[in-house]
Amino acid sequence: MPWLTVFIASWIIFFILIRKNQPIEAYLAGPLAIIFQLSIDVNARYLDLYYIHGDGYFFHGSPLYFTFGPVFTMAVLFVQYLPKDKWWQSLHILVFVSLFFVFEVIIEIIDALEYVHWNHLGSIFVDVTVFMALGWYGTKFVKKLN
Repeated sequence: MPWLTVFIASWIIFFILIRKNQPIEAYLAGPLAIIFQLSIDVNARYLDLYYIHGDGYFFHGSPLYFTFGPVFTMAVLFVQYLPKDKWWQSLHILVFVSLFFVFEVIIEIIDALEYVHWNHLGSIFVDVTVFMALGWYGTKFVKKLN
């Protein structure tokens, strides 16, 4: 049940915060993030790094409510609110990584996520890398249009 709750909450927040006049390229950050997330989670499962538990629909051990909930919505919101200044972008990445880390800790506390051969430092590194890639995408393809 936690994944359905997260899915619904993500979309409520998304509809509250989304700007209606975004170019299609901003929305394409969602599928890009989904590709990142699935490649990371599917491989992590096969490498026994961590396991994801819960009800719902799964794709190779990765909950689809998570994939099409917070992953998609956070990526679009991240790109939408990406500042143009590099220093502000760094702070923007730090804020989103922190939010995602808090979410991950909560999911771990309620036993929907189980670390086997993984730790929080590894998660933070992966999150920073993913948000830096999304930041590059946003700077290169979305912010040029605005």
